Amino acid sequence: MDDNPDMTERVKRRYHTMHTGVFYRRFVLGEWRAADGLIYDGFDENIHTYTELPKGVAENRRYIAVDYGTTNPMTFLEMLNLVSMDFDIHTRYSDELRYNSFMRPRNTRSSGFALGNGFYKGVFPKNKGSDFPILRGETLAKWKAAYGGSVVDFGAGKLLNTIILRKSGISVSAFKPYFIGVSDDIHKQTSLEITAEFLEDVKRGKQYDTVFISSVFNSVPFMQDRKYIATICSALCSRHTKLVCWTQAEGGSQVTQIKHGNLDKNAVKQTTFLLEYEPNIVLGDIIAHPKVQKFHSRQEMIEIFEPVFHRIDRLENIHDFWYLEASQAKPVDKDALKEALEFEFELPYPDGTRMGMSERAKEAFAVRLGLTFD
Repeated sequence: MDDNPDMTERVKRRYHTMHTGVFYRRFVLGEWRAADGLIYDGFDENIHTYTELPKGVAENRRYIAVDYGTTNPMTFLEMLNLVSMDFDIHTRYSDELRYNSFMRPRNTRSSGFALGNGFYKGVFPKNKGSDFPILRGETLAKWKAAYGGSVVDFGAGKLLNTIILRKSGISVSAFKPYFIGVSDDIHKQTSLEITAEFLEDVKRGKQYDTVFISSVFNSVPFMQDRKYIATICSALCSRHTKLVCWTQAEGGSQVTQIKHGNLDKNAVKQTTFLLEYEPNIVLGDIIAHPKVQKFHSRQEMIEIFEPVFHRIDRLENIHDFWYLEASQAKPVDKDALKEALEFEFELPYPDGTRMGMSERAKEAFAVRLGLTFD
């Protein structure tokens, strides 16, 4: 600026007093300087740093974050108390993460009826879901040769896969504790009706060729919850039933980008970041419905299913997702199954209630398996 022949000394002195810090170096000294390090000159380390968590953290306050602007608008963002969230994830926030695990409308396949990846990648790894608006002819024959004609859709999303398979002539028992329509609101009554129908199939001893857990573990927040699901699904299996699980694998693009700080626009919009209570677990969508995304290691997949199946026949990484097939379910551990049913069929809802169907679930499985729960 000082070498600008068109500026008077008076104007130069005024600009010298208008700017400080990085803006002084940019506008007065003419340096091509990006903001780095201490941006706010009013920051005082003795006042604005803490050796222990502030009182507001323990009180679960919400905070306003400010993105300072000069010529551009200043931005304000209401933020959850995320500092405390990681410490209380299994207590204060556990129910919220469980009932927010539902599929978002924005993630519903935009092409209409298209079969979910977990239902066909094991047989048709190079195809897309839109190739299968319905299964027919040779495709249906090949699919049935792999998975049979009677299946379970455990964690059935918006029932799109169930509908496609039923239209294709496949008998499907669907379980979905958090059913949503076109909005982000959980339809509890519909969820309970789906659950009741599922338990009727269980109670009458309906036999299954394959039990699918497709894109479910992606958003189940805790390892023990996933093990409960594996326990229940193994109890649905006869000697010849196959279990298929499709879920995100570690090394996927989303978790890799977050680890390296290379967030895409969607991740930034949803305020996505890593949590530390489990490896490779991400929290996003915190403004509306905080939801985790889990990226599993090979060993975690084995840890979930090996206790309840004699054989893991296939564990393959397909496009950053695990495709697992397990068979020969182990004999039912009555106490473990009871604990799993009392968890899964008493899942929480946003209104503070619970599913309230654990007794009905225990009765259905007791009749099916010919056992008595203490």
